[in-house]
Amino acid sequence: MQLSKATSLPAFDAELLAAECAAIRTMIRGRWSAHAELRLMHGDGNVIALLLGFHHAGTRQDRAELARAVCARIDAVRIDGVGFLRCTDATARFWFHDRDGTYEPTCGNGLRCVTRLLSDLGWLTDPAEVLTDNGPRRVRMERGEAVVSVGTPRDYRVLGPWMSFVYTDIPHLVLLRHRLADIDVRRAGARLAHDVSLRRTVGHPEGVHVDFVEATLTGIAVRTYEIGVEDETSACGTGAAAAAYVANRLGLRPMPVEVRMRGGRLFVTTDGTELLITGRSDYLLRPTTSEEGACVTS
Repeated sequence: MQLSKATSLPAFDAELLAAECAAIRTMIRGRWSAHAELRLMHGDGNVIALLLGFHHAGTRQDRAELARAVCARIDAVRIDGVGFLRCTDATARFWFHDRDGTYEPTCGNGLRCVTRLLSDLGWLTDPAEVLTDNGPRRVRMERGEAVVSVGTPRDYRVLGPWMSFVYTDIPHLVLLRHRLADIDVRRAGARLAHDVSLRRTVGHPEGVHVDFVEATLTGIAVRTYEIGVEDETSACGTGAAAAAYVANRLGLRPMPVEVRMRGGRLFVTTDGTELLITGRSDYLLRPTTSEEGACVTS
């Protein structure tokens, strides 16, 4: 694999990362499929390990265990989650688990990475859909950026002064704040994400992601605490969508909304029904020619 450094990522030891990924490829080929492959990608610094080229995805427990194993074996950079991609001639199927094995029905930035990968492999049709546990999600590449649907927002409710909830393919608690720089996102996010009473109120006992939002001159700025990572991430696609939706519902910003996150910039818009996020995705490790066809299984 060739290395591809990303400007929105912290510095990492490229040689160590390459060696760790080589060991993981050996591991997943022994446990899953002789043709299994690894792509290490990111959406604005939100690092996703994509596993592909296998004939079966196993059970949810199987995938959770493998996600934990993959993340535990990489020290050069923090892996925020692991996506499992199975392609046939007709469909692309995507499953996702956070770094601690927590199941998620999908991942917005993971879909951005999948879209870029499918495009590079020549397997992105027009129109294109990726199947997730939340149903099919429309995806496309546009001027070098991935445009993906995170479904129709639902269960929107105002919980209190400057606090709202909305489900944008993943449950999100959205809090408006005057200055994001003053917030300890890890501490405040953990407290809210694991508040049993709050989780019960919004109907998601498994926990919620927490987005802290500040209005800017051109849009909004967002910092997100993600369950399953148990920390702030550089970017969160479904979090950007949730924050933009709430800002729009409250009359603070019209669609489309520019969303600034620590790792980069996304745009959120709507087609009248679904929310669409647009942003860049790239490789940390770029596949060699011999690895290009690993996505496709018969």
